Amino acid sequence: MGTIKISFSGEVVIVTGGSRGLGLEIAQAFGAAGATVVITARRQQWLDSAEHTLKEQSVDVHVHWKRCSNDQKGEKRTNRRSWKGLMPS
Repeated sequence: MGTIKISFSGEVVIVTGGSRGLGLEIAQAFGAAGATVVITARRQQWLDSAEHTLKEQSVDVHVHWKRCSNDQKGEKRTNRRSWKGLMPS
């Protein structure tokens, strides 16, 4: 079975939880496919490390630190409205 190659050149991808684990792997894959990658996380230090890792791989990455948990009523709605601010210009 061969490898399928898809180009995301010119596309912007938001990866929530993109600072570590599976989220970081997904961010790396999209970056390798040419996408501009926006990652979010709950902790600034996780983003700093992920940004360094992605930039070493020449991924066009934009990091955004924002509390993205849904542990308070209504917070999910607020987070959804704020996604526009994450997009690179």
